[in-house]
Amino acid sequence: MVCAKEAQDELRAALGVRPVAPVQGVWDPPEYSCRYRYGTGSFALSVRDFESSGAMTAFFDRYVARHTRVASEDIGADQAVQVKNGSVIARRKSHVLVVDATDLPAVFGSPAQSRAKTAMTIGVVLMGCWTGAS
Repeated sequence: MVCAKEAQDELRAALGVRPVAPVQGVWDPPEYSCRYRYGTGSFALSVRDFESSGAMTAFFDRYVARHTRVASEDIGADQAVQVKNGSVIARRKSHVLVVDATDLPAVFGSPAQSRAKTAMTIGVVLMGCWTGAS
């Protein structure tokens, strides 16, 4: 999924840079996560599974409240929000994806784009992979 070779290849193509270290997925129920490390910074991805839509909505809403919503985005998820630090949270079916961009530099990629735009690009790419796998 978000840490798999397909996602890594798609992200490399979209961001124009390749990680400097292998991407290793970690399953720590109910969350699957990994970190993409680059010479100038990194970002973390996590997907959390929920047994109920109520629990998923509560987690999503708490995250958004804690990090201050700046925009709602259409990235192919049921709902996606960008927060003040540039990170993105999205929910689809019974899962929540977090693109934690806080460890990226202010400008990243080739061509260069802002941290917030990079996080949105990552979200779009992963939702595309996710849709293909669903």
